[in-house]
Amino acid sequence: MALLKNSLIVAGGTLASRSVALIRDILLAKVIGAGLVMDALIVALRAPNIIRQLLAEGALNVTAIPFLSKHMPNQQPTPAAERFSASVLSLLVVLLVALCALGMWAMPVVVTLIAPGFHATDPARFDLAVWLSRLTFPYTFFIVIVSFYGAILNALGRFIAFAIAPLFLNISFIIFLTIAAGKPAPENYAAIAFTVGGVLQLAWMVYMLKRAKFSLRWQKPHLHPETPALLGRLGPASLSIGVQLVNGLIDGIFASWLAAGAVSYLFYADRLYYLPVSLLGIAVSSVLLPELSRRLHAHETARAAATFTTAMNTVFALGLASALGLLCLAPYIMELIYQRGAFGVEATRATAYCLMAYAMGLPAVVASKLTMTVMYAQGDTKTCLLYTSD
Repeated sequence: MALLKNSLIVAGGTLASRSVALIRDILLAKVIGAGLVMDALIVALRAPNIIRQLLAEGALNVTAIPFLSKHMPNQQPTPAAERFSASVLSLLVVLLVALCALGMWAMPVVVTLIAPGFHATDPARFDLAVWLSRLTFPYTFFIVIVSFYGAILNALGRFIAFAIAPLFLNISFIIFLTIAAGKPAPENYAAIAFTVGGVLQLAWMVYMLKRAKFSLRWQKPHLHPETPALLGRLGPASLSIGVQLVNGLIDGIFASWLAAGAVSYLFYADRLYYLPVSLLGIAVSSVLLPELSRRLHAHETARAAATFTTAMNTVFALGLASALGLLCLAPYIMELIYQRGAFGVEATRATAYCLMAYAMGLPAVVASKLTMTVMYAQGDTKTCLLYTSD
């Protein structure tokens, strides 16, 4: 019952955030549309989002939670957990400052790697993507820290804080896009909104961590005795999650060689496809990971297995139903949500086809997220790497 309750809490928070995100996407479609400018903006969002998915919400989260759960078996703050967290935070800050500085300096190379077609076929679109990417890349610093704070709160059993954190990003977008409507260069407002949203998310998580009475203060960077073990698991976890991200990255690379608008079609389709992925795979696995970690540390293997089986059966059935719904209703959903302003009939048709293609893999995607959670709960990140590389 606790798993179901917490999963519903996370799913509810995620649904609230995604509902506001839908308003954001409607505004993006209306103000910017699906063309050269939107393509450049999407590429500008891609690099920080890849780092977010790879390191923040992915590898760092799944490797940190088992350590934190071990130090907080009763889901209460402990000095050991606070010392470990402070050590990890200090290292993260130093590494992220260096990463952001390097990324912004080398942005032309980054954009060439993730959208080579821009550089080869459309210099104007390439230059715009580089400029917008430099406005969005500082978001990387904030979202990685936010995700580490989220891992701490999840280990404490406080799931709602991290679940609704994206709400602040979407609110930032809505405010800036509303201001940008009818003004020149609305894409600049959208790019700035992205970074401002990261600041708001971090402020929210700092507040929630204080409410949880978890003391996390800046310290001079140093290695905690368990940091090498964390880093040892972080590498394979990053690679395994990176393999999963390759498909989306390849989609974007191929789309960058196509006519203006192709990158936008994939973006808008992905936004709707990601809703059931978030509500089912990500929401349930974020609750399942600390639960399984505690059970396995307490040697309650049978209870852990029963919890996983219940979660898997439920998530797979709902994922299959969601996939069928998207396959049947994709054109109508796109027309209802996006077709207005700068988003025309042709964009609706093309985006619907993209959504239908994504939907076919939905049940497998949500099921795989739960399967990998079992391995992460045991501190086994290498098996996940081998699994995703097959």
